[in-house]
Amino acid sequence: MLDDGRLVMLAGLYLDSTAAQSLTGRQLRLLPVEEPDRWGHVLVLAFDGDLLQAQLLADGLAAVWPLRVPASLPPGCAAEFARAEAAARAEGKGLWGRPGLRFEASDPQAVLARNGRFAIVEGRVESLGKARDTRYLNFGGRWATDFTVTFSSSIEGQLAAKGMDPARMEGARVRVRGVVLEKDGPHIEVADPAQIQWAN
Repeated sequence: MLDDGRLVMLAGLYLDSTAAQSLTGRQLRLLPVEEPDRWGHVLVLAFDGDLLQAQLLADGLAAVWPLRVPASLPPGCAAEFARAEAAARAEGKGLWGRPGLRFEASDPQAVLARNGRFAIVEGRVESLGKARDTRYLNFGGRWATDFTVTFSSSIEGQLAAKGMDPARMEGARVRVRGVVLEKDGPHIEVADPAQIQWAN
């Protein structure tokens, strides 16, 4: 919340609690990238000399949240966000060097503890499943309790185009980010192909 009462969200990010606290009282220059949503929130790019989002990602204080990366983001921003996060992950900085936001799919109870909240889950895809319009990535043999990822068949082509062909995922380690829901065990629904990456 800004000092004038407006509500803003940093475009493209899920903020670590440490980062959120560090922003209190700071003077920032804000560039809205979309109209306010129905709750009055405005997605913004923030500048503190440099682009704040890239700073937070590079320090491991935030993770890229694809559903907050609007199409209206200036060219190159999404790629810059991905590079900054990858560098922090490679160095084990911030949230990449400690538990709390990142989980192993092989521990579904720990994932389920994030029910209703954002999480990053990594693990090996044990099997693929198909229903009429839904695809399943099963991370264990017990569908009623193990971690599962679902996505619409309509984004299969987009996944394949970005090098994440679902047919190649069986047996591979992948990283998924999103809001954990409880649906026959912990579950993340993928709406944007950028929510899934190879974990190696």
